[in-house]
Amino acid sequence: MIRLRQGSLLASFALLLIFNSICNAASSLERIAKDPQWHALLHIDSSGTRLDPNYLLSKNAFSPYAELLATLELFSKKQVDSTSCQYIGRHYFLTNLKQLKLPSIHCPKYWEFTQKAPADIISLVFASENLSQPASIMGHVMLALSNPDKSIEHSIAFSTIQNTNNPIQLVWKYLINGQPGDFLLKPLNNQSKQYLQTEQRSLWSYPLNLAIDERELLLRHIWELKHNQMTYSFASHNCATLIMDILRVIRPSITEDRSNWVSPIDVVKSANSKDLIKETQLSPSSSWKLRLLSEYSDPLAPHQTVDNEKPHTVLAGLLSQVQNQYQFETGSKTYTDWQQTNSWLLSKGLQPEHQQLEINSATNPIFKQDDSQWGIGFSRRNQEQNWLQLRWMPASHQLMDDNSHYTSENELKLLDVAIRTSKNKFELDYIHLYSVQSYLNSNPLIGGLSGRFNMGVDRFTDFYSEDKLGLFIDTGLGKTYGLHKDISVYGLMQLKLRQDSNRFINELGPELGLIARFVGKMKSRFSLSQTWLNSKHELLEYRWQHGFNHWKSFGVNFEYSQKRFSQTIDESCKLETSFYY
Repeated sequence: MIRLRQGSLLASFALLLIFNSICNAASSLERIAKDPQWHALLHIDSSGTRLDPNYLLSKNAFSPYAELLATLELFSKKQVDSTSCQYIGRHYFLTNLKQLKLPSIHCPKYWEFTQKAPADIISLVFASENLSQPASIMGHVMLALSNPDKSIEHSIAFSTIQNTNNPIQLVWKYLINGQPGDFLLKPLNNQSKQYLQTEQRSLWSYPLNLAIDERELLLRHIWELKHNQMTYSFASHNCATLIMDILRVIRPSITEDRSNWVSPIDVVKSANSKDLIKETQLSPSSSWKLRLLSEYSDPLAPHQTVDNEKPHTVLAGLLSQVQNQYQFETGSKTYTDWQQTNSWLLSKGLQPEHQQLEINSATNPIFKQDDSQWGIGFSRRNQEQNWLQLRWMPASHQLMDDNSHYTSENELKLLDVAIRTSKNKFELDYIHLYSVQSYLNSNPLIGGLSGRFNMGVDRFTDFYSEDKLGLFIDTGLGKTYGLHKDISVYGLMQLKLRQDSNRFINELGPELGLIARFVGKMKSRFSLSQTWLNSKHELLEYRWQHGFNHWKSFGVNFEYSQKRFSQTIDESCKLETSFYY
């Protein structure tokens, strides 16, 4: 009887140990399934996973826990096949970081990839904005892989093919429906030439501060993404979104800075805030260097010589070398002429490869303001009508914001919505779908045009002094000239098309303006425009805007405008505070 009880106790104790072991194992798996790094490997956000459904192992009933169980089942097979190599990042995470005992996997193609594209150094690369190309108006961000001496470099980027410039098709394909995305590995040299020479866009490179296991996990996850077909959407899943999702694998907290619209600059700033960026390197385009150098010197003529004791003459020689390179890159000079000019410069004692151009870090994207904002403002019209306005802009910046970290005064707005209220009224003020302005100083060596384009729904007044909502397109093209490093004047010929419920209005005429920058990051813009409404009525408009941008997280703007047509004067003023996030 005693032996029987002892046997029962031992059996119960054994069952208890087994049950406890199972519970501990289940609890451990649940913790892994909730781990932010596991969610990052699955590209999970508030809307679900962004990975290709055909890539998921639990696609019929997806959840982080179900995907973990399916992944463990795949790796526990006695016969490990090539399918396991598609999940090599998950395997490294579970075995090296979570210490699970799983069979090792052998992936020859992955090791071949690491030999062809060594990743001793992994960097973020930011290509500056190009306001003339819809797909590049916010810049571009990608990853770069290289060996220690950078003799072998590759880029990894997510993009899509832009096959239309039709505004309606652009909105449908890139904002609403999405396009098939391409996740590509290319030689970095080819990409750099495209940006630096063909498009004349400067490149900022940020080597990442990574531990060995972080670099290995990052590289293996990049290999995993090779097996995914993902949709590219300019608003919700662009180059910046995917690169941030990749970095999230090693720094899950990077998404704390994630806003509703992720831009390339957001990725750079977020990586910097999480101590991922080790240093900053700049590869300026020839046009950028030419503009900078031409402010201090004139290029050498063939009969001039270089005197190393005169720094300004050496600077002139360097300017000549950069101008020669720019003309060759833009196609205005043949290879033979380019080579002859370089030979002439060398014969005069200038050795461009020994000349260092110190780059001011003022335009470093890391220091740019956050490019989402909301605002609250108070406006008054004709001394009698007061309005309180609320405004929201999910992406980019306004002309009166702090543009000191850009190469020109410019504006880019991708959806800007405002509502207003007064007494018992609550109504839509405007919707600007797309607005771009650029006032880049014209350069005697490069030239350069200024202009603007704005489209959407807005309230406007005409010679009837009405205040009605209507569709509009506002365009302008002209030149900007720098009177001083902080003062620019511009002239545009503008065309405005407006349509409300009753009539169609067109305005054509010139606009003259001045933009001045002051200490404390203050800025003023004065403008005077004269247009003819439907070629019959003359309209004069004066406008003064002043911005206070001393603070990083918010700015204050004041605006006064006056319109004169016939015997009517329409006057308004506005004070607004913008908050950046």
